[in-house]
Order: sequence, then structure tokens, then C-alpha cells
Amino acid sequence: GHVPQPVNLFDTEFVWNYEAGLKAAFLERALRMGVTGFYSDYTNLQQTLFRINPQTAVRYPRVENAASAAIKGVELDLEAIPYRGLRLRASATWLDAQFGRFTSIDPIYPERGEQDLTGNRLPQAPEWQFGVSSEYSLPISSTLEVTARADYKWQNEIYFDLFNNPLNTQGTYGLLNASVAIGTIDESWSLSAVVRNA
Repeated sequence: GHVPQPVNLFDTEFVWNYEAGLKAAFLERALRMGVTGFYSDYTNLQQTLFRINPQTAVRYPRVENAASAAIKGVELDLEAIPYRGLRLRASATWLDAQFGRFTSIDPIYPERGEQDLTGNRLPQAPEWQFGVSSEYSLPISSTLEVTARADYKWQNEIYFDLFNNPLNTQGTYGLLNASVAIGTIDESWSLSAVVRNA
């Protein structure tokens, strides 16, 4: 009988990850800090690329081992407990994520032909991210406490495609969330009111 042939063959992708960090605590652990540096080296990175059939001139998507990629970054985390019941946190991440050498046809602009995407930023990889949060817990009886929390996260723009097309991006944005909860000190139950994306 006829044995169907696979329509798309590609190799396994590989990544080497390297990470180093430092954690420290001060003021009897009331202030804690962590910093981490990382580097990821991808080879045979699998990507969905667009090609043109030379017989029909029709463009079509296919998965290929398109490129290498290098992702490097630094993360910083801070946590402070100024006094009992109050916890403050802050974080920051810097990310540099770039493709190695490869080409593809942009389905939005096929008339441009094969485009060199070397050095383009990886999709959904913001260069900067920041976050801050605060949480305050106040006992109101021997068994109950009220907890108020707020957090804010921010990141700069990201691309959604390999071509870093400005028409296919998400701009810089920040999100604010807040909540108030009442529950038992032993955390056996709690009732919360939450506001997201305020």
C-alpha cells in the first residue's frame, strides 16, 4: 500500500543554559536582595518560516531549524520588611534576545522576498520589565487578620513576529492589581475582593 510521506521534517533544537547569581540578607533578614545573570545559547532553533514554491509561486509556512539565538539577561529582586506585617518587593529584568543568521519571507510583505532576520529580537521578549508590590497584614482578633495587597508590573514593547514589524507589536504597558482579604491567621480560610488591571 501507499505509505504517506511526512510533509515537514526538522531536527531537534538544542540549548545550553548558564546562570549565576548572588543572594544576600541584611538587618536581620529584614532586607533581602538577589541578582542573577543568565545566558542561553540556542542552535537549530525551530521556527515557522514562509517560503515560496518555485513551481507554483505560492508562499507557504513550514517549520525549519532556522537559526541560532542568544538570550542574555540580568534579574534583580529586592524584598524589605520595615516592620511586622508589612512586606515590600521590587524586581527588574533586562533581556537581550536576538536571532542568529537566517532568512524568511514576511507574509505581510511577500513582495520584499527573502529578508535577512539576523539580529532581530525574539518574539514576545521585552527588553525591560519592572515590578513593585506591597502587602500589609493586620490582626483584628486572636484568630482573624485583614490583608491588603497592591502590585504593579510594567514592560516595554514586544514584537509578535520574527520580522520585528512595527504593525505587529504590543506597546509599553503597566498593570495595577489590588486586593483586600479577611481570613484566619492560620490560613484555613479567607474571603477576598480583587481588582485586576486597574
